Amino acid sequence: MRLTPSQKKVLQLAQNMDGTVVSSAIVEALGGQYYSNPEKHVGDIVSRMVKSGLLIRVKPGVFRLPTADDPKKAKPGAVPTDDSPTLF
Repeated sequence: MRLTPSQKKVLQLAQNMDGTVVSSAIVEALGGQYYSNPEKHVGDIVSRMVKSGLLIRVKPGVFRLPTADDPKKAKPGAVPTDDSPTLF
């Protein structure tokens, strides 16, 4: 997986802040450079990073780096592990 320069900056910022970063710090670090709505731009970047497993959303506006203790995300299309009945 290739990281964009913005994603690299977010990860570096999180590392510099002991693994946890808030949205306002990300906006301050990279949001106001080119965009008229930096909060939305940063929100899009961070959302993609959460979906790909690069960050974990602790609560709205707070993100942290994943650790070895975190459960792995289920991949789309994975077989469910429960014994629920199927129709076909």
